[in-house]
Amino acid sequence: MNKRLVVLISLFAFIVLIIVLSSTVFSLRTVQVNFLSTTSYLENEADIVSSASFSYGESIFFIDREVYINELEQNNPYIKIVSLEIVFPNRLIIHAVERNEMYAFKLSDNTYAVTDDELKVLSIKPVFVNTTENAILVTSNISINATNVVEGSLLPLNATDTTFLNDFSYYSQEWDNHLASLRGNIKELILHYEENDTFKVLMRQGVEIIITKQHSKLNEKVQTAYSVYDNPTIDRTKGIILVIEEQDGDVVALYDSGE
Repeated sequence: MNKRLVVLISLFAFIVLIIVLSSTVFSLRTVQVNFLSTTSYLENEADIVSSASFSYGESIFFIDREVYINELEQNNPYIKIVSLEIVFPNRLIIHAVERNEMYAFKLSDNTYAVTDDELKVLSIKPVFVNTTENAILVTSNISINATNVVEGSLLPLNATDTTFLNDFSYYSQEWDNHLASLRGNIKELILHYEENDTFKVLMRQGVEIIITKQHSKLNEKVQTAYSVYDNPTIDRTKGIILVIEEQDGDVVALYDSGE
């Protein structure tokens, strides 16, 4: 094949590519929502779609999916985009799930921030009632500036507390992966209880769990505490489960009924 022919073929291919990319056949026409889980807060699919500035008529080959995903999640705090699928020739499908409430943080006497397990702020409420139907209340000596808390964004915490809360949520869901049941078991999480590396978990039935040296073997300590809590020989309505790490590194849980 001579050089001139190669140039002509390349030029032809380039022209065809330009025609394809600019063709109205491949211009964005419709956007749909596909929920992969049941929803309670996200119901109006049209409102979700209209909350993002989709450029209808834009070539689907040039769509910046990350921009749209960020916009959708910012404007719809309860939504989590699993993927934004391009369906040829001219459709987008938003595959999404609904975020679940995990924590509630008191910002002031009349302001509470409710987050999911990733600490994304789902809602800001003037009142929070601590019931089995609601999120786990988080209390501590941490000061969170309410003006910096925005629905649809991550809660502005320091890196240490953020990591701990993410880990505690993950490890707790290993014990009970049904979040509604988990919230029904845990009433309150107290950070920096007496010491910076100690926290307390108030169970709704009455038992208190205290875990020391939280930055060491946290998963083992959490699972050990829950295994004692699940023991039918203890009285769940009272007492303290104290989880400590001994000098040899062994994790031990001690139950004291308070009697």
